Amino acid sequence: MRKWGRWVKAGERHYTNEARNMIPVLRNWGLLAKYSGPEVSPFIITRPRPMPGETGTFELTPELLDAIGHRPRLSVSMREARKQEWMGLITVGMQMYQLGIASKAMIAEWFGFDDFDRIQQEWIEDRGIEAAFSHPTFGELFTVPSAIVAAIEESTGDPMTQAGLEKALQTWHEIVIQPKLMEVQAQQQQMMAPPPQPGMPGQMPPGQGQPGMPQPQAPPTAAGISYPQIGQGPGSVTGVQGGPPVGPNGEGPPPNMR
Repeated sequence: MRKWGRWVKAGERHYTNEARNMIPVLRNWGLLAKYSGPEVSPFIITRPRPMPGETGTFELTPELLDAIGHRPRLSVSMREARKQEWMGLITVGMQMYQLGIASKAMIAEWFGFDDFDRIQQEWIEDRGIEAAFSHPTFGELFTVPSAIVAAIEESTGDPMTQAGLEKALQTWHEIVIQPKLMEVQAQQQQMMAPPPQPGMPGQMPPGQGQPGMPQPQAPPTAAGISYPQIGQGPGSVTGVQGGPPVGPNGEGPPPNMR
């Protein structure tokens, strides 16, 4: 492997210098090209994997080459791993990533992937689509109606099948979509409603009428019970209500109270 590694590095340096030397040539003489006919056309470069917002091709112009410079920083890599080595590289790459000594972009280069940003973006999009289609509410409101609509389009020329599918779509809309939308709308209104303020008309005081909250109790009474030791008669709570106070032995009122 060491012998092959030296040949690979030599090839990388050769093709890197060759690409750098082509920049001035393209800048001065190679901006026009002939394709299928005799007409001279601008030199067009194809993007193998365009990013969002980019076109599939772009024109090579002197302004573009002047912007990157006549000796730009180029790197030609010849290190694409064989598929038989992928499992070993994946195991080593995961361990190095967990230890913090390798990044995901670096590991992707081991496999010959030089467009890690696009790979990561597509992975995020795939995970988002999977999460959306696995959500039950999304399935009820979008997946099932879309499947029925697709079946209606595929059954063109079969009026009976189309009529049955259209009836199924209408029934699904009435028994599933409309109640679900009303439920979601009610939840949104409840979340947006301001919290109730204590003491407003038509509202119970805090702690009353709410489950799990202690309820106020009426003050205890002593109707029909005598407390002669403290001078209270039957039904007396304060010593005044419920009749005159009694003596210490249950006799009538003291002389000074008669």
